[in-house]
Amino acid sequence: MQRTIVAGFAPPELSGKSMDDVSQASRKVLESGLASAAAMSEKLGVITTEAGEFARHGAKRTSQLVEAITAAGTPDAALKLQTDYARETWQAFVSQAARMTELYAELARDVYQPFETTLWRGR
Repeated sequence: MQRTIVAGFAPPELSGKSMDDVSQASRKVLESGLASAAAMSEKLGVITTEAGEFARHGAKRTSQLVEAITAAGTPDAALKLQTDYARETWQAFVSQAARMTELYAELARDVYQPFETTLWRGR
């Protein structure tokens, strides 16, 4: 009996994989996708919270600076306040940039990990 291959479909005995194998592999990829999406959602929530806290703290610190400059008795005192503010703000920015870099690296690792386990270690 002669078998016909329909466009893109090869019977299991011709492809070397049974339908159960294909179904199981598809299920693993789908589960990996769901785990990856969950990890992304979680990490993006952490990143958003971190960025929001940094912005809130910056706004509060700026408000405090304006009040302090307004209360400063001399231009020299106001200039010193502004200089200190600029230094502290720069240090906070550098620290926050390092923190955000760590968070994005964690995001990439956690999103990629389920696929690494399924696709490469499963071989």
